[in-house]
Amino acid sequence: MMKFKYRPSAGFIVTLVIIGLLAKCNSDLFVPKTDLQIQREIDEQLMKEAWKLEKQFDTIPSKDYWRLPEFDSREYALIKRNNIMLFVPRHYSGYHGFNIAWPSDTNRLLHKQWKSRLKEEVYFRIFMYSPQYFEQAKNGEISSFSNTPCENKESYNQFKWKGILIQIYAPLSITNVEKTLSLDEQKPDFDKDICLTALKILNDEIKEVHYVR
Repeated sequence: MMKFKYRPSAGFIVTLVIIGLLAKCNSDLFVPKTDLQIQREIDEQLMKEAWKLEKQFDTIPSKDYWRLPEFDSREYALIKRNNIMLFVPRHYSGYHGFNIAWPSDTNRLLHKQWKSRLKEEVYFRIFMYSPQYFEQAKNGEISSFSNTPCENKESYNQFKWKGILIQIYAPLSITNVEKTLSLDEQKPDFDKDICLTALKILNDEIKEVHYVR
């Protein structure tokens, strides 16, 4: 029986030597990741998971649209939060929820007589979050949201409504401070009335939608 011996070629040996030398000479290139790099990777992973949750709880699949009641998209925006579908009047619609025009919306809905030194309306942004998305994407604590809206200072800016997290953001303008409200203008009942305005819009003007087909 014939025996064969494997003899590596000279080129193969040279290649191995070069790889070894490169690994030895450039070992300083294999630097462990910094804390910042690790944190970025963690944040990216958390955001990917948050997007999945947003798709699950906040996105209406195209195949489900035909099951919804007919509506005028010029009058209403359709959003989904915490597996609940809602019609938001276009008058209020805004990014991630809806907006309150102050003082006009507050005066009209609460029968108040707030006045502003500004000629233009000031818009408060009302964000609506699915709890699952908020915990993941915002790294937030749901327990900080009150179950009893607008009853105390802690509940003026964030509360729960039908299981949806409501967070009120004051209007800010870095480029033009003249278009923002000063603290002197925000009287004791100011935050409460903004909260009550948001709650009234949620209860009276934003409608829950159910499948009809």
